[in-house]
Amino acid sequence: MKNILRISVILFTIFIPNAVFGYSDVSSDYTYKTAVDYITEKGIVSGYADGTYKPDAEINRAEFTKIIVGAKLGKEPDDFSDDCFPDVKKDDWFAPYVCYAKDNRFIGGYPDGNFKPADNINLVEASKILVNVMDLPTKEPTTSDWYSEY
Repeated sequence: MKNILRISVILFTIFIPNAVFGYSDVSSDYTYKTAVDYITEKGIVSGYADGTYKPDAEINRAEFTKIIVGAKLGKEPDDFSDDCFPDVKKDDWFAPYVCYAKDNRFIGGYPDGNFKPADNINLVEASKILVNVMDLPTKEPTTSDWYSEY
């Protein structure tokens, strides 16, 4: 979901220094350029190997988890389980973030036990992660849907 990336970028706009980074697809007048520069400077994101940031692309579950956990810790996690989900291998670039998130109950995965890292994240999944990472209060569930409390 395109707005998920924007939400994660906006979270950091209050603390933004005047950093300058050069993604070929982030123009100087891009609305969130300063925020993109900030999260790049902090090592939360690094863009793609081709020098792009893809600001209008949808974001997947692994990418979103990496951004949020990286923002919370300010670095790559160093204390996490190696075998958190069957579809997350310890050599995957996102494994430290996803496994740390699972270890700390920020995420839970699907009923089949998988995380599905390449699936695009939806607003409800992103909301759950943000609520859990920021330790925000939840509400009494109004339905039997897993997301009702978020």
